Amino acid sequence: MQATDEQLDLLIIGAGPAGISAADVAAREGLNYLVIEKGLLADTIYHYPVGLTVFSTTNELELREGALEPCREKPTREELLSYYVRFVLEHNLRINTEEAALRIERVEPEGFVIHTDRAEYRASRVLVAVGGTARPRRLNVPGEDLSKVHHRFVEPHPYVRKDALVVG
Repeated sequence: MQATDEQLDLLIIGAGPAGISAADVAAREGLNYLVIEKGLLADTIYHYPVGLTVFSTTNELELREGALEPCREKPTREELLSYYVRFVLEHNLRINTEEAALRIERVEPEGFVIHTDRAEYRASRVLVAVGGTARPRRLNVPGEDLSKVHHRFVEPHPYVRKDALVVG
């Protein structure tokens, strides 16, 4: 694991809409920041079924007013992913994907050391912007770790005419 000499003003954990929005504000405020994401950009949305219509309104999903323009009233998974990727690229936001935060350590006099699976970062502040599916609540019942059990919404096609149980 490599330690970085760079002192960050802010390290953001999570590159979903909240993390991307925080990075956008940090960049506009001139902060030295970095976002780390254990998965892909907008990872939860990436794992939605292909073609899924997202039932949040556009103004709840867009990062800047008027920037998200779906074909219909509600955006699809693909429209959202395209929007978030385009936003990150257009604004040159500093985001490391496929880098998991392992531990946050408070250091004196002020600040934190953030240990990831790739590096160690020093930051004055840490913002944890992980979504609700980052750590699903398990039921602690036998069989929940089987390969056929999912802890997020998955493509339903493989389950046509099969018995299924949906909890939550």
